[in-house]
Amino acid sequence: MNEQSPIKKIKDNFPDLKFKKFNIVDFGWDKTVVILDNKIVFAFPKGKGIDKKIKAELGILPKLNKKISLPIPNYQYIPKDKSFVGYNFISGTPLSTQYFKKLTPAQKTNIAKQIAVFLSELHSFPLQAVKKCGATEAWSEKDARNYYLKQVETVYKKLSTKDGETLKNIFRKYCNATIKDDFKKALIHQDLTEEHILIDKNTKKVCGIIDFSDSQIADPAIDFSKLWEYDENFVNKVLDNYHSKDKHLKTRSYRWYIYQCIGNMYFGITLKKKNCWQKGYRLIKDNK
Repeated sequence: MNEQSPIKKIKDNFPDLKFKKFNIVDFGWDKTVVILDNKIVFAFPKGKGIDKKIKAELGILPKLNKKISLPIPNYQYIPKDKSFVGYNFISGTPLSTQYFKKLTPAQKTNIAKQIAVFLSELHSFPLQAVKKCGATEAWSEKDARNYYLKQVETVYKKLSTKDGETLKNIFRKYCNATIKDDFKKALIHQDLTEEHILIDKNTKKVCGIIDFSDSQIADPAIDFSKLWEYDENFVNKVLDNYHSKDKHLKTRSYRWYIYQCIGNMYFGITLKKKNCWQKGYRLIKDNK
C-alpha cells in the first residue's frame, strides 16, 4: 500500500478506527470514496479546486443538518489538514431509472413529495450563511449555453442526419429564447442524480440524500433538471409539492436538462463511456 493510498491516510489520521473490510470506489469526476465495513464513508477529493468544495461542505452541512428533514451526510471524521472527510454510512439503494420504473404510481408520488420537501428546505436556506462558509455562485445559463454549444459540435458528428435534425429542433424549440435573470437564486445541491437519492427497499421511501460537494448558489431549476431522467410526470409531481411561485421553473429546468444530455453524449464520445452516451441520447429518443 503506497504512501498516498486512501487507506493509509485513514489509518494514519484515525489510528483508533477499526475495520475488517473496505471498498474503494472511483466515484464520479471529483472524488474517490472509501467505504469501511458499510459503516463509515470517506471522501477524498481529486483534482484542483475539489478540496475547496469539501471545505465549504464542512461549514454548510452542519447548518443544513438542522434544517433538512431527510438524512444527509454529517462529517464526523475530519483530519487536521481537512484534506478528506468521513461520515457514518447512510444505508439505502440509489434511485436508478431502472428501479424507478418498477415502483407503483403511489410510491412514485410519495417519493416526489419527499424530494419536493427536501428541495423546499434546501432552497429556502439563508444565502448569507452559506456564503460565509465559502459557497460560490455557479455559472450563468448564458455561460452554460456557450460551453455546451461547443460540445454539441462533437456530438453532431456522431449522430445520424435524422438524429442531428432532432437535436437541432430541440435547441430551436427550448433553448433559443433569452432567459431573464429575474428568478431568486438559492443554495442548490446541483448533482441530484440517481446515485445521490437513496431509497429504503422495504418502505420504498427516500432515506437519504448524499454528496453535496457540488453545492453552489444558482438557479433552483438546476436541481429539477436532473429529475427529468425519470420522466416528465415525476418532475410535475415534485413541482406540485414544491414551495415556489416561480412560473418558469419547469421550462428552465428542461433547458438545463438539455445541456446535461449534451454533456453526457459528449463525454460518452470523448471518454468512451457508453453509459454516459446512453443517458444523454435519451433526450433525442424522447423527442422523436
